Amino acid sequence: MPKDLSQLFYPRSVAVIGASNSKHKVGAIVLKNILNSGFKGRVYPVNPTLKKIGKLRCYGEIGELPETPDLAVIAIPAEKVNTVIEQAGVKGVKNVVVYAAGYKEIGPDGATLEQCLKAVAERHFINLLGPNCLGFVNSMCPINATFGQPLKTFGNLRFITQSGAIAASLFDWCNSTGVGFSEFITLGNKTILSENDILQYFFEQGNNSLTSLSTSFEGESKCHPIGMYLESISGGKEFIRLTKEITKTDPVFILKPGKTKEAVNAMQSHTGALAGEDDVLDIAL
Repeated sequence: MPKDLSQLFYPRSVAVIGASNSKHKVGAIVLKNILNSGFKGRVYPVNPTLKKIGKLRCYGEIGELPETPDLAVIAIPAEKVNTVIEQAGVKGVKNVVVYAAGYKEIGPDGATLEQCLKAVAERHFINLLGPNCLGFVNSMCPINATFGQPLKTFGNLRFITQSGAIAASLFDWCNSTGVGFSEFITLGNKTILSENDILQYFFEQGNNSLTSLSTSFEGESKCHPIGMYLESISGGKEFIRLTKEITKTDPVFILKPGKTKEAVNAMQSHTGALAGEDDVLDIAL
């Protein structure tokens, strides 16, 4: 059954767990990016050691918030995440982004920690993006829930990437060339949400949610391409079905590493991904 991702990408309220006033920390960068992205919803910093960050009240834990936020972004070390996910689940939060690395990509101990993370998220029916990801940008909300540099230009291109490093590089390239995105989503380890969930969400959107953005340019674009950088494929049959449906109206292009031994080793150490699904891509495309 398709997951409802509408409040993940169009939240009305966001809790930033691990928010900080130390400008180089991930929690500080994420909070700043959300506030500076034009987000019109309510933002709740959460940090037990702070009373305020700027003009915003800071809460000790997610259970103290005056409402259940549509989205919680979690910028704390991996060993503390599972406890916070449990607290978020008890609060009723259904959408979470986990930035931390330190899971299956580091070996057996990390894989065990990730299995526990998955179990907690599934028990509370949480849509979890990550871990080990950069977050996401939705220019139409608008919200920048990443710790990367802000994108300067909006556009009609939608992009899904498993690599935060690729995302950061593309952000740099886009800002230097003027290429814009409507949505940019990083998957990380894909513990809960995979590319198929995002593709299903895009397919259900159709072009309706892109219309308001398109009209800000000279002439409305009828094409809303989807780009992907994937180190592994989740659910090959579903992936093929979705790409075939989407390409009836919009082009899809895919970059997949893993042709060389060095690339395979890099993928395993980065997101714990295994190579070997190139045949799936050949069939799909």
